[in-house]
Amino acid sequence: MDLLASKKITTLLQFAYKAKKLSFGESVITGMLSNRINVMVLASDVSPTQMKKYLDKANFYQVKVVTFLTKEELGLLFDKNEVACVGVSDKNMAKQIIALAEL
Repeated sequence: MDLLASKKITTLLQFAYKAKKLSFGESVITGMLSNRINVMVLASDVSPTQMKKYLDKANFYQVKVVTFLTKEELGLLFDKNEVACVGVSDKNMAKQIIALAEL
């Protein structure tokens, strides 16, 4: 992923946060249950057991996963300590994030 795409994903995540279209951590899995989550952004430095848990749930509920930044960097985006995963519930923002991640 190039630098421009990375900056655009960061901006989209911040917009989604301000629009209250994000879920953090365990609530992402709950959101997948009710089909509210359209894409899951997973930190690149998540432990293997956590990564397996999130990826298994995402595969089961057919939610796209984008690996982006570290837990600390994701946390800084949202003024939190560390964030392992974020779920985006806005369909249009999710489509844009997926498209940018595939570049």
